[in-house]
Order: sequence, then structure tokens, then C-alpha cells
Amino acid sequence: MGTTVKRNRRIIPLHLRKRVSAACDRCKNKKIKCTGGFPCTKCSESKQECKITPKSPAADSTDYKELYTTTKRYNCKLERIVQHLFPDVGLDFLRNNIDVFEKNVCIDKSIVPQKRKQGPEVEDEQALPEQSKTIENFRQSYVSTTDQSFLDFIEKSNGPSKGVPLISASSCETFNVTLGYKLNEMLNASVIQALAILPSEEKILKFIQIYLNICETNYFYACHIEMYEKLKLFNRARENNDMEYFQREWSFLLIVLAMLSIASGFEYMGEMSPIPSRQLEVNPGFCFYLAAMPFVGFSLESKSIESIQALLVLGVFMTTNKSDSFQISDSGYSLMNVALDMAIYNKLYSKETFKHAAVARAEKMKRLWWSCYTLERRHGINLGRPEMIRPEEITVGLPEYCAELRKNTGATNYLNQRVIVRLNMVFIKLTKLEFTKSSQNSKGVSIDTKMIKELAQEVENCRSSFPEYAYIENLDPSDDLYRGNIHLHLNYFLAKIYIGKPFLLYKVENQGKLPENSYETSFVDHLTSICVDAAFCSIELLTVLEKNSKLGLFSFTDINFCNISLFVILVYLRVDKSDTTLLFLKKGLDILKTISRGSSTAKVSLEKLAKFNQLVSVVDKSFESESVPYNIVNVEANGMTFPELPSDIDSILQLENFGDFENASAFFDANQVFQGMDSFLNPFEDT
Repeated sequence: MGTTVKRNRRIIPLHLRKRVSAACDRCKNKKIKCTGGFPCTKCSESKQECKITPKSPAADSTDYKELYTTTKRYNCKLERIVQHLFPDVGLDFLRNNIDVFEKNVCIDKSIVPQKRKQGPEVEDEQALPEQSKTIENFRQSYVSTTDQSFLDFIEKSNGPSKGVPLISASSCETFNVTLGYKLNEMLNASVIQALAILPSEEKILKFIQIYLNICETNYFYACHIEMYEKLKLFNRARENNDMEYFQREWSFLLIVLAMLSIASGFEYMGEMSPIPSRQLEVNPGFCFYLAAMPFVGFSLESKSIESIQALLVLGVFMTTNKSDSFQISDSGYSLMNVALDMAIYNKLYSKETFKHAAVARAEKMKRLWWSCYTLERRHGINLGRPEMIRPEEITVGLPEYCAELRKNTGATNYLNQRVIVRLNMVFIKLTKLEFTKSSQNSKGVSIDTKMIKELAQEVENCRSSFPEYAYIENLDPSDDLYRGNIHLHLNYFLAKIYIGKPFLLYKVENQGKLPENSYETSFVDHLTSICVDAAFCSIELLTVLEKNSKLGLFSFTDINFCNISLFVILVYLRVDKSDTTLLFLKKGLDILKTISRGSSTAKVSLEKLAKFNQLVSVVDKSFESESVPYNIVNVEANGMTFPELPSDIDSILQLENFGDFENASAFFDANQVFQGMDSFLNPFEDT
């Protein structure tokens, strides 16, 4: 046994010990002894503020009666809230089956709160007449009010489903077959309907390849590697009739349906076949679109990344298939708008959202964001819709190289995506360009030429950042990126058209009135030539697409470029009826005729231009056959240079009688671009 060594310790007498009634907050936090006083010695030495927070009286933990009363009052309020949100749930069931209720609401999310009608409260529900009780089979769903899916929805919703009993709100035994069961039943029915119309496994793979390699162009909708891996599981579950998989992965089924709806219209490109010469009355993708519509309601509720992808693709599909007899003209934009709203909800616009995420995931979300934002703004500007988020609020960077996001062919188009985003910002700035009334003349409009030149320079900077493989002289029609690279140039020419279009309209309205040899005249002529040259180049590129069987019969992008270029040429005919102008008018109409074989939007535009068919017939066939294609490369090389401002001329031009300038500076929707063109028809009827 060892001897215990006792430490010598000075014992302070009791009367000399100093106790502090309340230690200061700083000493408490640092867990050191407080000397007391105000301020205490420690705080005074460190020159810190000395604070003392008074203690709250301790609750009597033995007062179980008060605790029971408080808890009961709290539980009663919670039960009232639950009954308000879920009127079909009885109190007995809620108290005895709380685990089941929690699972259905929080985990499976198979039931959702019901909307209660506004009006006077009724104390006794049993006193209500039968027709005034809650309609338990009602499910609010997203369906278009004019398309076929709405008619199908009415047919299927006419009366209760067979084998599903109507239940009372107070029935506890049948709670599991109420709203939650109905939602699962609707989802199951939608899955069965979608699986029934899907083609073979080989054809699905073929269509997905067509979509990702040809239709995706300069945007991003899904990671190719992930898409093909999920497609293997998808086909395996379909082969085994695994309904649990499809009920769980219904969002991926929706993405597949959305991609098939677009890709089925581009099948001839995937097969390297000529453009179909026969008239296609119905888009082959409509069957997949209609099968996808029942899932849209679930997508609006989930707000998931998969929902954003699917709604964006469905929106692209519907922009091509506008028809007054089919559905509202801007339903495609509506789907894009919802997709962007979900992207904002998920904060894809903020770099902070993916600060700690893996590189591939962050890049995927970044590209998806820019695709949502770019497509929504391009179409939203056409329709005059306000922006949902200001550009200043977007902090996420531009697309960057990521090996995991390459196409299955090994190619990548992230550089094209960067340019498209930059050009889109130019379009947004153009719409915000201010034209103020002149103080010298109430009818005049002041134009800051410096702002025009800066925007034009931004466009040229975008052009200089084109990747080398996208140069026109390097394009290969057999390359999967071919259409995307052509569209890159078409967007560049479109920006030129939008910059010069107001000046073209001004020149037409004031022909013969502009002073000769003046800066105003040279400036307007220069911008007009830039606009017209860009329109000619756009038509020539579309002609090249047609020659190589790469012109999309169901491509809104091709239709939009063609329509806007035709608009410029038609306006320019007022001041120039040369053979060159007539030749490109004929080429543009031929492109529109080709696209109208499939697109209802192109058919509408072509009908509005029926009177011009007689005009272009004056073009000599021999001249057309011997004509040299428009030299797009030389036009691009010239750039958008502007004459220097003379020192004695103010940088603000005072343009008088410019009544239509504000309307002319707006963007034109593809289906509205030719409205108001009747005023241009009369001068040509006698030509």
C-alpha cells in the first residue's frame, strides 16, 4: 500500500470568503470567477462592457397540473389546425392512428391539404344537404382547357371510379382509401396509360439519342451519362412490369415522354433521310405529349429538378405547335415560365446554393438554370411578359467545361451555351433601350447613338468568342453539333437584325425625306444595311440546312429565324425591289413552305404571306440557277463598324416623325410577326 500524499492547501476562513450574488455575462461565458462589482475587475482590465442579465424565475417542475393544462391546450389547437387542413380526417382516427397519418402526409406525401370554401361556418355538418358536402373524389389537376387532354380528363372524371366506394368524412375505417388513395390511383392510371403508348425499347433509345445529339442544340436539359444509365433501369422495370418503380420514378417517365414528343418529329435527321415531302397533318409527338400531361399536376406540386427538366422540354415542344384551333398561343411559354419559377424556387440562380456541391452537380444545375432563363426570356420578350428575376440577382457563373457532362459522342457544347447566354443579355438590353421624346419637337424621338454602338460592339464580342469548330467554313453536316453551330450563327444575325430593324423602319417611313450627305442619313443607311445583310445571311443558312436535310419541320427556332428574316425583307422591298431582294424573298418563302409541312405555326405564317407568291414569280429562273450563294463569311468579316461622329454634331440624333419607333423596337413573336403587313401589300399588288 502506498502512502497517500496530501497537498498543502491554504484554507481561507469563512468570514474572508467573497461570494458574488450575480456573475456578469462575460465571466459566465468564459467560465471564470467574477469578482463582482460594476464593472467587474476582469471586464475593467480587458476594457469590455460588463453586462448582467437578470435570472428568470425557475419554473416549478413539480406543478404537473399546470403542465398538463398547457399541453392539452396546445394539442387541442394542433387538432383544430389538422381538421381545418384535412376536413375528411376524424378526431378518433387522428388520435388512434397518428403514425399512419404522419406517414401519409410527411413521408409518402400521398395526401395534401384540401382548399376550404370561403363562407359562413356551419356547426352541424350532418344538417347540410347531401349535395353540399365535401366532394371527396375531386382532384385539382393541371390540364389545358382546349386540348385533347382536357376532353380525356372530363371523360375519365365523369362519375366515381368503379370499385372505389364513396366514404364519409367521419368514417375512420375507410380513411386509407380517401384522398391519398385517389392520388395513388390517378398516378397509377397515368403510368399505365403512358406505358401503353411507349414504343419498343430500341426505338426509345433511338429517339433519346436523336433528342440529346440533334435537338438539344445550344441548351442543356439533362446529363447524357445519367440519362442513359437511368434508361437502362427504366427499360428493365418496363420489361418486368415493375409498377412500384414507375410510381416512384414517375418524374423520369415524364422526362422520357417529353423528349420523345420532340425527337419523334426529327426522326428523319437521325436516319440521315431526306426531309419528308408529304404534308404531316399531326405532329407524331402529340401522343407522347398527351400522355405526359396528367403528370404535370404532380410536377407542379413536387417542384423537383426533374420537374424543371420535363416542363422545359414540354414548353419547347408546344412553342412549335401553336394553332388557334388546338390551344392557346402561348401555352409553350407558360410551361417554360413555370419551369423557370421552379428553378428560382430551388435557387439555381445563386452560386451560394452549390458552394459545397460536387463539381459535376453544380455545373449541371448551372447549365439547367441558364437554359431555363434564356428560353423563358427569349419567348417572354416576344410576348411582352415581365421578367421574373432581374439579371443583377443572378450570381451563378457561365457554363464551364465538365468531362462528366459531355455528350455520349464525346463532344461538348458548353462554349456555345456561353455565347447564347451573352447574346441573350444583349436582347434583354435592347428591350430596355430608352428612346426619349425630343424637346425640340414633340413628335421627335431622341436616340443615343453611343448606346447603339455599345450594343453592336457587344454583339461583335460575342461573335469573336465563337469556338473555332463553329466557324462556318469548318462546319460538317454529319456532325451532331451541326444544327447547334448553325443556330449559333443565326442568333448572331438575329441580334444584328434587332439592332438595325428600327432604323430600317425609319428609312422606309421617311424615304425621300432624309437630307443627303448628312450624318443622320449615313447612320440610318448603315444600320439598315446591317439589318438587311443579316436577314439575307439567315435565309442563306436556313437554305443550307434544307439542302443537307437538317431543317426542322417541328423546330420553333428555325421558324422564328425564317419569319423575322422574311419580315425584314418585306419591309426592305418598299425601298429596294431589286432581283436580289426578290430572290431572298423567294428563298425565305420556300423555307417557310417546307417547314409548314409539319408545323402549324409555319402554316399560319404562310397563309398570311399568300399574296407574295405571285410577287416572287417574277424572279427569272435562269437568274436563280446561276446566282452565287450569299457570301456569309465575308459579311461576318466586315463586322458592325460605325462612322465616326463629327465634332460639330451632337451624339443625340433628333429624328422627327418617328411615330412607329417604339413599336418597331419591340420583339416580334413568330406567330405575330406578319400582323399589320397588309399596309405593305398594296404597293406590290400592281407590280
